[in-house]
Amino acid sequence: MSNQSNLYHRSTFFITVHPSSQNPGYASAYLFQKFQKSLIYLCIPCTTLCIPLCGMYQHYVSRAQRYVSRAQRYVSCAQRYASRAQRYVSRYVECIKPNVSRAQCYVSRYVECIKRYVSCKHHF
Repeated sequence: MSNQSNLYHRSTFFITVHPSSQNPGYASAYLFQKFQKSLIYLCIPCTTLCIPLCGMYQHYVSRAQRYVSRAQRYVSCAQRYASRAQRYVSRYVECIKPNVSRAQCYVSRYVECIKRYVSCKHHF
């Protein structure tokens, strides 16, 4: 038994867990030893298996929460920049409106002047 436990500590195991239909309250685990390339089938009590899995679950949940909070910060930052850009655009439009109307007035006067000039050329 001690030889087997030493082998367990020296080897790397990949565990796939699924509920055992033959033994309720137990889970089946397939352990693949990396170095020995052998497949071991074990029936493990769910309480024994749940302790490390719960720790891993909490680790991944906290990591996911960190990612979600980071994404929320990025979204709020992007919203701030978008609202700032909208304010700048609206200010620019308000500032340029009088100049646009003045330019339209000049263009219409210029067009009228050209029309008069062309109509005067036809008379000669």
